[in-house]
Amino acid sequence: MTTPAISVVMSVYNGETYLSEAVESILNQTFRDFEFIIIDDGSTDTTAEILSAYASRDSRIRVHAQANKGRTPSLNIGIGLARAKYIARMDADDVALPDRLQLQFDFLEQHPEVGLLGGAVELIDHSGRVFDSVRPAVSDSEIRSIMLTGNPMWHPTVLMRKEIVLAVDGYRATFDESEDYDLFLRMGERSQIANLDKVVLRYRIHANQVSVRGGKHQVECVLAAAAATKIRKYSGSDPLSEVDRITPKLLRRLGVTTEQVRGALLAHYMHWICLLQRIDTQAALGCTLQLACDRYVKRGDRADAFLAVASSHYRKGRTAKALVFAGRAVLLKPALAKHLAKKGFSRLATSAKM
Repeated sequence: MTTPAISVVMSVYNGETYLSEAVESILNQTFRDFEFIIIDDGSTDTTAEILSAYASRDSRIRVHAQANKGRTPSLNIGIGLARAKYIARMDADDVALPDRLQLQFDFLEQHPEVGLLGGAVELIDHSGRVFDSVRPAVSDSEIRSIMLTGNPMWHPTVLMRKEIVLAVDGYRATFDESEDYDLFLRMGERSQIANLDKVVLRYRIHANQVSVRGGKHQVECVLAAAAATKIRKYSGSDPLSEVDRITPKLLRRLGVTTEQVRGALLAHYMHWICLLQRIDTQAALGCTLQLACDRYVKRGDRADAFLAVASSHYRKGRTAKALVFAGRAVLLKPALAKHLAKKGFSRLATSAKM
């Protein structure tokens, strides 16, 4: 059996909705010398049947079925099964453009100093409609500057040198909702990082994403990974090497302040609210309600979020619900009472700041 040039690694759990589109986007690549390792992480829907059908038609697909372990352990299993020197990540709800692998393979072959390569993305909704595009920083210096506080790499776009992934021990389950950011930071300590300025993938935005469902813990993991990187740089040791779970108490030990957490949480919520508003108003409303109910966020910001929820209900004629959420907003921010009384409840729909 010849060794492929690229191992595409994907983990899927109950991904039947978009799985076929994702798989076909890899099988239809102009670059043909790859194996496609798919970890079925204990799916209970028709994922297994879909994968079996594809594997029977294309020998490049290798399906590994297992009891549910979670995405991070599954990705490490996929990397362990990979035979190529390059690892390409793919998610079961995204769509790779046809020349993605060829462009990225050519770049890494020509730039041996780069160990991690991503690319630009188009954002799509549940139906596959493109509604925006994002072109990230491309140079190593620009990317490193941004990575001090956040992740400029789109996880399912990356092509990585396997030797470097293994040298830093792969993904860490401790960062179960930002495992990519933690890995990229550690890889960046051993190689350069780059992004292609060309769109290589269509990234699907929907309400069931980890970033939406587990936003608070994801923010905590990002802050912990960034803090640990700074400590490693100056001390040479990793403060998280023996840690099983990122907690608020651990963040304090790492020197992360309450204000930093609050600011990062608010920025995270606002980012996803703005995105979801463009494709799914109900999902955006749910995310706004998450913000309003998060007691770690400042009272004033929570009040504004409750007022936004009240406004949405009022616009849809649900006056009773609007009054309930407006009341919650006033309890958190009493000054809003005068504001609402002055403008009149009939103008509640235009009074929200979000």
